Amino acid sequence: MELEKLAWATLRDKVDRADFDICLGVWSPDYADPHMFMNYWFDSNNHGLAGNRAFYKNDQVDQLLREAARISDQKKRTELYRQAQDIVMEEAPYILLFQNNTLLPMRKNIEGYVYNPMLESMYNFEGMKK
Repeated sequence: MELEKLAWATLRDKVDRADFDICLGVWSPDYADPHMFMNYWFDSNNHGLAGNRAFYKNDQVDQLLREAARISDQKKRTELYRQAQDIVMEEAPYILLFQNNTLLPMRKNIEGYVYNPMLESMYNFEGMKK
């Protein structure tokens, strides 16, 4: 294996064009819905920097994800995303290494703090008090 140290702009360009054998990345979602994860990473319409950086393509997964994004019935959406998830986990377009485990020490005299796993480094100071 030959490792390359690249400038951020160069790396992004190579990722967008699939000009790599393997690439390390990190991910933090913007909102808590399967669409933010599944459609972003696995829909073939999102190849490259748009999200699907593995350039994964599966017509059945595309169909399931697009249907789940189109409807509002949560029970049906859950089932569609589960079916798509089963397929992508079997085909393994990504190697998932780990998930951070965030520790949150708090003082008993602090009120109003709300942990948001989507925005781990953002704090709701306006709602907090001693």
